[in-house]
Amino acid sequence: MTRALLLLVLCLLLGSCSSSFRVKSQVPQPLVQQMPITMGTYYPVELRHYRYEENNEAREDWDIEQGDAHMQMFSRVLSGMFKNLVELSAQSGSADLILTPVVEEFQYTVPRETRSKIYEVWFKYHLQLHEGNGRLVADWFMTSYGKTPTAFSTTDADGLELAIQMALRDAGAKLLMDFSRVPEIRQWMEQNLNQHTLAIRGEKQ
Repeated sequence: MTRALLLLVLCLLLGSCSSSFRVKSQVPQPLVQQMPITMGTYYPVELRHYRYEENNEAREDWDIEQGDAHMQMFSRVLSGMFKNLVELSAQSGSADLILTPVVEEFQYTVPRETRSKIYEVWFKYHLQLHEGNGRLVADWFMTSYGKTPTAFSTTDADGLELAIQMALRDAGAKLLMDFSRVPEIRQWMEQNLNQHTLAIRGEKQ
């Protein structure tokens, strides 16, 4: 038995091989009526370079690069929700509102751990919304979930990547549906959106 084949057999028996991959976002831009304000995004370093690394004797070693995928998801969804979208380098700037997202937690399970035929992924995001002058408007958490059956994958890496894609889509849908339901955001919209809309109409006349 060659050395390479022996290593492969040991990895399969022990389930301790190392896997790494880079997630690419496939979340589409939503087709909805856009809110007539300028939304800014501030992506801090911990989101830009977010990656999940695990070195655990009881599980497979992972190095999953996710930062770009999260930024793309937020940018695509927000560009569909708002009339104008700008990326900023701080939590203040030339925008009506500025969203700052961070991945607070990432969890996963593979079929051999749950004795099921699905890969599952959970994300927990910490979101903050500021006005352009830096005043905090809202601070809340958002969770998302994704799963995929083993039939769609040949390896754990394939299964987890597909589950992550589903979790990103779920996060995008929740951001779209629940954004205006956050009490502090709803209050800000009620106080500012109508006035802002009238100002835009006045500029066009």
